[in-house]
Amino acid sequence: RRAKLTISSPPRKQEQESSQDFYDDVENTLPSCYHKVSRVEAEVVLERNSELGNILLRPGSDNKNFSITVRQVVNGVVSVRHYRVRCSDNGYIIDVDQGILQSSLQGVIDHFVKYTNGILKPLDNSQDYEEHLTILKRDNESGEVIIKELPAANTGPSPPSKPGKKALRPSKTSPAPPDRPDDYPERSIPPIPPKVSKDIFGLSTDASQELHEKLMKRRKYIEASESKAKLNP
Repeated sequence: RRAKLTISSPPRKQEQESSQDFYDDVENTLPSCYHKVSRVEAEVVLERNSELGNILLRPGSDNKNFSITVRQVVNGVVSVRHYRVRCSDNGYIIDVDQGILQSSLQGVIDHFVKYTNGILKPLDNSQDYEEHLTILKRDNESGEVIIKELPAANTGPSPPSKPGKKALRPSKTSPAPPDRPDDYPERSIPPIPPKVSKDIFGLSTDASQELHEKLMKRRKYIEASESKAKLNP
């Protein structure tokens, strides 16, 4: 009987781990146009930021190599292309024609920019972050939704003062002036009822009293005359 010679291959798990470690190390030295997005997401990112750039670097579908996504619009015609960038012992190979070797990923990007005479512009990853606070607000007149930039708020700590210069002290706020009478709302004052005159038929009180006394004297005089007439028929 012949003895069977078996050659055991190294564990595949170790190969995957070493490749992943190499891939993670490479990510630490990535160019600024690297975006950790998928193939479809790369197309969307370039479409939404077409005024900022039209080429980016992204992870490959196998998580071992890299890919270049290019999106151009010429006379209304949209063109999207993807290029594979393979990792090798000598650097990185752009998988076109016979293969173009570059020593670094930044060299790969520079090759695309230089070869197209600057037509391709890398989409810087820093453009993903806004520099100001903005909100969506509906315009009252047109009804359209607009982007409104909020005023800057100085909430962070003040930067340290330069040597040789005194730090500015915060100005003391003066107390608020006292409220003026105009600051209070107007209060309705109830109307004052008119005084009721005790005049009799348009006469003043003194005249009425004098007339009353005369009438009483007149009445007494008449009663006295009538009594006297009765006594002397």
